[in-house]
Formats: sequence, C-alpha cells, structure tokens
Amino acid sequence: MALASAPTLDEAAKLATHDGVQLLARGADLPWHEAYMLASIACDLRISQDVDPWRTAKLVVPKSLMRRLPRS
Repeated sequence: MALASAPTLDEAAKLATHDGVQLLARGADLPWHEAYMLASIACDLRISQDVDPWRTAKLVVPKSLMRRLPRS
C-alpha cells in the first residue's frame, strides 16, 4: 500500500499512484511501465480522508497479487 497526502485530492492520488507503482516495480523487479500497467488493472486507488486541509489517498495492492509476484 502506498499512502500520500497533498493539498488537493488529484495531487494526493497522483503521488500515491506513483509511489505504489514504484513499490511494485522494485518488489517484483518489473520495468516501471509494466508495473504501471499491472497497477491499473489490479490495484485500488482509495480516498483516505478529504476533511482536513490536506487530502489523503492510498493505492492498495491486493495481498493475493503480492504473493504471486517474483521476489527480487
């Protein structure tokens, strides 16, 4: 899971997505573009909070996916 906060929800979502894709790329030894494609079909982008001045979003990677990926 990658968690990010920013002044806008769009920025928080972009940061969480970028960080989550990096985690997938490193953890599974995938090129960044392949990790991005995998995240787009397998991961969930969720809003954690939208009340405080900073908005928070998270990219959730299913445990079932993490178990299937090769370890680097």
